[in-house]
Amino acid sequence: MRAANRRGSRSKGVSTLVGMTLFVLIFALAVSYAFVWSQNFAGYVDTLRKELNNEVIRSSESIVVTPYNSTSLVISNPTSEVVVVTQVWSNKTMLWLGERGISPFGNTYFNFNGSKADGQFKVVTSRGNIFSGSAVDQFQKSITRAWQVEWYYNYTFAGAANPIPNYQEMVNRSIHIGTSYWYDLGFVWEWEFGSPVIGNQYNLTNDVMIGFIANATVIKISDNNSLATVNYWIDRESYVQFEVDGKPVNSTVDWFQWPNYASIVIPGEQFSEHTITVYFNGYRSVFGNANHYLRLNVVNASFAP
Repeated sequence: MRAANRRGSRSKGVSTLVGMTLFVLIFALAVSYAFVWSQNFAGYVDTLRKELNNEVIRSSESIVVTPYNSTSLVISNPTSEVVVVTQVWSNKTMLWLGERGISPFGNTYFNFNGSKADGQFKVVTSRGNIFSGSAVDQFQKSITRAWQVEWYYNYTFAGAANPIPNYQEMVNRSIHIGTSYWYDLGFVWEWEFGSPVIGNQYNLTNDVMIGFIANATVIKISDNNSLATVNYWIDRESYVQFEVDGKPVNSTVDWFQWPNYASIVIPGEQFSEHTITVYFNGYRSVFGNANHYLRLNVVNASFAP
């Protein structure tokens, strides 16, 4: 009987030991799995954090691609992060491959003389962003915020008071001599007496009418409580006329002359866009001694962006 009790006690002891061993093994496996899982999760979180950080940096990456001409450009970095340029493309051709870092608020220059560049460039960065710039776009942007000025001259007979009867005839009866741009909305054009003029280049000894047609697109920035106006001064012998959105401001008058100061109202609501055209015909008399000028100031309006 006692032997049977001893065998039962030994069996219980072995079972307890086996049970404890299994519990320890299971616990160790669970702890090790939890440790591995926590390490993997921490690694995942760290990778995700780095990826999100990289994505934030990538989305905030910005460079300005400014072509000088069809084969050269400057790349500017307006941000506080270093930007690495890896490729430059133009005309469906990769012109450059490598790594060139642009420091914060710095720039770098590329020149591809003799290449197939066509003035339209795409720049790839190490973060996978693509930025572009076009020489044509740069020119178009520069002339959008400017007066485009077409110049004309007309040979006249001495003593003729107004050889060109109206501003519409100025183009028909004149010779186009070139184009220029004025980057100030308010401008002063003055033709000093005795200064070289286009007529001298053609050995014209009699009177010469020199004029221009200037066009600009403006935004009216005033509300209905204040006027947007084109104000001008003009000399006694010259002529001027205005169009707003293709319509003459005064259909009954071919040319405005003296008084030397007047205002043209720009209609429309605040932030409305308008095209302003200025026709100017300056009269040069070989018998006179006065300067000829047009001084123009625009109030409550600005160049359209």
